[in-house]
Amino acid sequence: MFLETLFDNSFADIFDTKLNRWEINVNIEKPFVTFFKDWVSDERTGKAYSFSSIAGGVAIFDTINLKWINSTSNPQEFFTNKFNLYTEFAQVMLSDGRILYVGGTVDKVKQSMSRILTYDSVTDTWTMMITAGNAPEGRIKHTVVSTSDGRVILYGGISNSVPALPQLATLDTSKTPYEWSTPAEENNIGSFSEHTAIMVNNYMIFAFGKNESEKDPSKDHNKEIYKLDVSDPLKYKWSLLSNFDDSKKIEPTTTFSNSSNAIQTDVSVGGSSIFKNIGLKPRWVVLIAVIIIGLICITILVVYKVKEYKGKNRKNYQQKISNNEELLV
Repeated sequence: MFLETLFDNSFADIFDTKLNRWEINVNIEKPFVTFFKDWVSDERTGKAYSFSSIAGGVAIFDTINLKWINSTSNPQEFFTNKFNLYTEFAQVMLSDGRILYVGGTVDKVKQSMSRILTYDSVTDTWTMMITAGNAPEGRIKHTVVSTSDGRVILYGGISNSVPALPQLATLDTSKTPYEWSTPAEENNIGSFSEHTAIMVNNYMIFAFGKNESEKDPSKDHNKEIYKLDVSDPLKYKWSLLSNFDDSKKIEPTTTFSNSSNAIQTDVSVGGSSIFKNIGLKPRWVVLIAVIIIGLICITILVVYKVKEYKGKNRKNYQQKISNNEELLV
């Protein structure tokens, strides 16, 4: 789901995974706040959370009933400046409903990894967890994901424009206080930032972003998809999952149908279009269509001119015959 607020209206784009269909610009009630960042969601309740600011707390959206829920708490007590400060965190939701805001900055000031701001979505309360263990360096542009056994996997990010160290770390949330550790890595892939990561069973799937280890700026855009096996808590193993190939792009075919409330969009990755089957891109399809239409128009014009020319010749011929007949008489 994608949320957008415009003046007095609020809209949502919703994808139905069962019907494989989009609902575009669905009108919903106006939110309590108008500024959103990244979202985390609770699959059990269908509620999504976005940390808007220190003073504003979190914005909560019920994705099942399409309604906003007003959070009455904020974490101002943990910060000296009480104003609406700009924040930048990596966030992750644990299985018990707690959301951790790890690293990042508050009003452009780098936050220590030894203090983890935590929001309890069940009780609508905030805490600041002081961690144990050797905390990694503070950073931005990193990711955090959670495992089923309570581990939070931190990866990537930069500090003062260089890769933050260590690039990979683990926060054990099954302990009180939470404890940091640095696992051993096999097949290290280097340093990254601005990437994305999700957990699938015992694997962290990692994609996109900037390869901070690449010295050539023209090649630092990451085109690979990696997976990190975290099944062994003491030793994580990297491997290549997929290599993006620019020459093999899959272009989905999209159809639109209007309704009173929204535009329905059916997405089919394996479309049956003849142009799709021969591997043509949309811009070539349009160009070919324009050329075909142009040729048809030229053909019609030529046929019309030929008929017009023959008609004039036939008329002149008949007129000559008529004049000859008059002379014979």
